[in-house]
Amino acid sequence: MNDIATGILNAIDRALAPSRPGDPFAVMTRAICDGAGKTFANKAQRAELAQKQLAYEECGRVIEQHWPIKARDAWMDHHRELQEAIRRGDLDKADGYSREELEAEFEAKMEAAKAERCAVTMSCAEIVKELSEQFASVADRFAAEQAKFEAEAYAKFGVPYAGPSSLVKALRQAADMARRRVPRPGFPRSPREMLPFVDF
Repeated sequence: MNDIATGILNAIDRALAPSRPGDPFAVMTRAICDGAGKTFANKAQRAELAQKQLAYEECGRVIEQHWPIKARDAWMDHHRELQEAIRRGDLDKADGYSREELEAEFEAKMEAAKAERCAVTMSCAEIVKELSEQFASVADRFAAEQAKFEAEAYAKFGVPYAGPSSLVKALRQAADMARRRVPRPGFPRSPREMLPFVDF
């Protein structure tokens, strides 16, 4: 087996170890990076991605805090406060909101956070496209080298080459997956989801 294939297989073994759990695409991408000995993204790009990741996560927190059930809970709390104000005799000093008003406010905040989350995703499009293409080129090169090595090994022994191995197919699939992770409008994804092969 050639050095590149050995390096990739060793990296996949390390990636599959219990200390490095993750989705299959993330595991494969890490193995390709390890096999290539390459770090994708420069320092400025990693800093920008880290900042955008934090913004994306903040949007998620705002969305979670403004789910419809949270609006109901806020209205129940507000209703209890009004009851307490009645018991104290100072209801005229308290602001009163209907359940519909609170639900509308929560929904407006949640929808604004969803829109901002999509905007954060789309603000990453250029950098994701650039880095994904770099990564896909490396994965395609590894796949081509491995396929050539396999075909030569079969030819050496006079055995008909039945086609690429599952490793070659997985490398090609990783390249395709990287290219498909470039964001599209209306489909929010975090920078980490789009670029699992970049540490930031």
